Amino acid sequence: MRTLILLSLVFFASCKSKQAVVDSEDVKAPASKEVTKTELQDKRSAAVQIAEEEEYDPIKMMKEQGIGPRDYADSIVVGIERTSCFGTCPAYEILVSKNGYVSYNGVAFIEPLGKHYAQISKEDVTALVILSERFGYSGLEEAYWEPITDVPSTYTTVLFENKRTRVLNQSEAPQNLIDFESELDKILLNLDWIKVKE
Repeated sequence: MRTLILLSLVFFASCKSKQAVVDSEDVKAPASKEVTKTELQDKRSAAVQIAEEEEYDPIKMMKEQGIGPRDYADSIVVGIERTSCFGTCPAYEILVSKNGYVSYNGVAFIEPLGKHYAQISKEDVTALVILSERFGYSGLEEAYWEPITDVPSTYTTVLFENKRTRVLNQSEAPQNLIDFESELDKILLNLDWIKVKE
């Protein structure tokens, strides 16, 4: 009789545990929604677009950091300045006055180094201004700038018909500005420089 009772209890217990297993299989965790790679890219693109539209204004950021086109004396008709970088970028400034006096300061990775001057004719000064118009200089924006580091900047200015245009070129500048800067370099860097006595 005891054996029968024990067998009944074992049978009853095994049925109960089987039922528990069946019940636990019926209860499933909610399926997680899979996010596709395309959806992730769309979300990132949307976030970037919102940031660009609402927050990112490179000119405003540039001005907040105190970066902007240089100020020039009224007597300066044409000027170009190239700044240093962490590498071997040539750094110098050349300023051309109305009377043809040209001042030069070689800062780094260029010959000659230091302060020098040269003299050109008033006709040559006028030719430089006309050259700027050939490249559409007066129609350029005030700055081409992005918040990136280790890149040199180029500052230029031209006084044309009593209106001064000043441009900062650090990034994403149009080709006509780059070409104008190159032309100024070809002409001005090859003058006969005389060292300033200090």
